[in-house]
Amino acid sequence: MLRKGINRLAGALVLLAILASALVAWQAQAQAPDEPLPVAEGSPRMLLKYQGVSSCTAAACHNAGGADGSKRSEYTTWFQHDRHANAFAVLGGKQSEIIARNLASGGKIVPAKENTLCLKCHALAPELAGKKLAYVNDDGVSCESCHGRAEKWLSIHYLPEWQQKSDDDKLRYGMTPTKNLFYRARQCAECHIGTPDKDVNHDLYAAGHPPLYYEFSAFLGSMPKHWSESEDKTRHPDLDLRAWVVGQVVSANAAMKLLAHRASEKSDNSWPEFAEYNCSACHHSLRVADSSPSEAYPANHRLGVLPWGSWFTPLLTKGLIGRISREDLAILDRDLAKLKSEMETRFPNRDGVASRANSIAHRLKDLLGSEESGKFDAVLPQTLDSLIDRRLSTASQRDWEHATQLFLARQAVYRAMRDRDARWQDPDERGTLEELRQRLLIRAPFSALKSGPAK
Repeated sequence: MLRKGINRLAGALVLLAILASALVAWQAQAQAPDEPLPVAEGSPRMLLKYQGVSSCTAAACHNAGGADGSKRSEYTTWFQHDRHANAFAVLGGKQSEIIARNLASGGKIVPAKENTLCLKCHALAPELAGKKLAYVNDDGVSCESCHGRAEKWLSIHYLPEWQQKSDDDKLRYGMTPTKNLFYRARQCAECHIGTPDKDVNHDLYAAGHPPLYYEFSAFLGSMPKHWSESEDKTRHPDLDLRAWVVGQVVSANAAMKLLAHRASEKSDNSWPEFAEYNCSACHHSLRVADSSPSEAYPANHRLGVLPWGSWFTPLLTKGLIGRISREDLAILDRDLAKLKSEMETRFPNRDGVASRANSIAHRLKDLLGSEESGKFDAVLPQTLDSLIDRRLSTASQRDWEHATQLFLARQAVYRAMRDRDARWQDPDERGTLEELRQRLLIRAPFSALKSGPAK
């Protein structure tokens, strides 16, 4: 009798789970308005509909209200702690009002909450501005902004067979496979670096928009986790270093594609586009003695020339040592040097810049398919040696962008070494990192700079 009771209970639980899943799918359809939801390209040749946050927030799904980051409490964690949840709300703030007014230059002011350019990164559906379904944007950068439009996968992504699908299979359904660091980094780069369709240029900077200083491993480390970081580190024991290398390649690829677009004759941007250059070249104290690392003009640079390439590319080839051939590294170094030389002329040739940037982007794209399966930990010591210089270079400290990239890289290596061996210690390097961090804190846009490496 006891066994029969247990069997009946188990059967009832299974039935309850099935009914709950069916109810969630039904709710998503029942809540859909009569007006069709917007569509956009997802996987190749697929037009997919948004389902909205409400399709994820049933207690049986991602809104269980458990501990931060726990399974089935992903929405709760995101809503309570993640700044992406407020991405749309900030468009109604004072700073956004100032930016909108400055962009208007005396003409008609378009509020940020109605400006498609702003909504492309601050909301789920920019095309809904001023329309009946605009409420979908109130949730900011919500579930489908990162995970993909859920029309095809909402009702099946919890099934066991879904877990067996490849990344390519999931992409065909419109889901972004964010467990794969490359897809995760690329998704972040779309807004935090930009695309031809989401270009935060110098006009926006001058209007008051913060500069887009983005480095994947730092952003990943500082984000409140609505996923299991322990599972990430089970998949990737060298997570911090792997994320840094992946971020370098993905970010440089995105930056090159954006530069190629900006330089293209088809672009509406003025040329040269000042957002491409080191901000400190113009925005610095005229007295060297007063200059901080965040203000100083980069050392050893010709006066009157705008320095280019001090954010996305200075450590790129170092991160690829041991991962691609010396010949390929030499070619990449040469192409980057030629691009830098052209960008630092008084009037960079648009066609030449676009062609070379496109070439580098294609070269980096070829790396994206192979790096994810690489055993990065096998070359950790080599990477450590290539990045860590025991001497604090005064010259490098005067260039905030380069120095910050160096700090974030060294911090990623330090944490990766600690993850690989909890007994590993390097007090000298830890002291160097802390000294670097203190120097870079002035005007630092990274929350990652507020805390040092793992102890």
